[in-house]
Amino acid sequence: MADVAGDWWHAFEDPTLNDLIERAIRNAPSVEAAQAALESASADLDEAQSARGLSVDGALTEDRQHFSARSYIPPPWGGSTYWNGTVGADLHWDLDLYGRISRRISAAGHERDARRSQLRGARLMVEAGVTTAYLDWLRARRDVKVADAILGESEAALGLLQQRAARGLVAAAEVTSAESERDVARQDLVRYQSEVPLAVHRLGALTGLGANLAALPDGHVNASGLTVPAVLPGDLLTRRGDIKAAAARVAAAVDREELARLARYPDVDLHGFVGTTAFGLDNLLSAPSRMLVAGAGAMLPLYDHGRIEAGQRAASANTAQALAAYNQTVLEAIRETADALTRVAAREQELRHADALVVDANRLLGDVQRRRDAGLADERAVIQARIAVTIAAVRADDLRLAAVQSRVSVLVAIGGSALDPSTLSVPNAKVSP
Repeated sequence: MADVAGDWWHAFEDPTLNDLIERAIRNAPSVEAAQAALESASADLDEAQSARGLSVDGALTEDRQHFSARSYIPPPWGGSTYWNGTVGADLHWDLDLYGRISRRISAAGHERDARRSQLRGARLMVEAGVTTAYLDWLRARRDVKVADAILGESEAALGLLQQRAARGLVAAAEVTSAESERDVARQDLVRYQSEVPLAVHRLGALTGLGANLAALPDGHVNASGLTVPAVLPGDLLTRRGDIKAAAARVAAAVDREELARLARYPDVDLHGFVGTTAFGLDNLLSAPSRMLVAGAGAMLPLYDHGRIEAGQRAASANTAQALAAYNQTVLEAIRETADALTRVAAREQELRHADALVVDANRLLGDVQRRRDAGLADERAVIQARIAVTIAAVRADDLRLAAVQSRVSVLVAIGGSALDPSTLSVPNAKVSP
């Protein structure tokens, strides 16, 4: 399938939507949390890598000490008090003969990859959430205008009936029916007016602006701008952030299981000291006080009350749990994608029928207008036909926006763009994913 653009929302050609999504990427708490998690995982990886190779620690001690006259130190030092100091560097190098450090680095790297994929998923969810809320805002704004127009038509029809009723040309029941239609139109207007601030509140929460997002300029989306696949993409398992994160965590769990097994093997390291040691401050930095120590050491666990065995069982169970979570994530991804594709097909079919109803309603309006011009129908019939056209057009527009939202849900289900997350950038972000 053709890949989805990293900035897929630009296909809607709406500057207001573009600005909202860019703000959300910078300010959304979920993205900030995912960025912080990635930064933490990157630091863990750096810490694991620092264990590889030679480490050097500086050493400086100076103690005032009274030496026992009956110890291994002979007189004149034994039984006297001196300054006893050491200046130098301790050296340590873990040979990592069995690959413990390599496994720790590998596990930390997989965890970092998982956090990076989670950041990608968090960005995509925010982008899709803002787009959906923005479409709801556009729909609410449009519905208010339409409801206001329908109310005006209903009031005009009621006025005509009231005039005819005053001349005794219609029954009072028709006037009552028209008043009821007018009241329903008023209720619809009030309901749609309440939807506008609700959509703005959602956008404020998603963009991290809250109440500061008080007003938005008029916008218009290109409803045909975003295209999505009609079938399950073959690379689904390699593009969804949650699947990639779950796979990375399986790999990390395997590394930790191997680490638990290697705990039975001995630690072998090289160590040394370079510096000076002496009695008395005046001798500490003299050449005869120099000291050099070099050696090797090994430590093998002999008895630990079953700690290593318990650690191996726990690591094995964690691997099984990570694998089960991966399998569940894959199954959910396939279901979500199939459901989203089904909804897109259903919306497109509904939209075709709705567009056909708009054509029929306009044809009926034309017929009624011709009958009115011929004296065979009154103005109220024309008003009712215009209302029917408006309602049919609103229904078609609602389905058109719903179809756009369904395509956005497909984009979320397939994991958005197949670009590697490291190529994506966050404006003014703390971490580049």
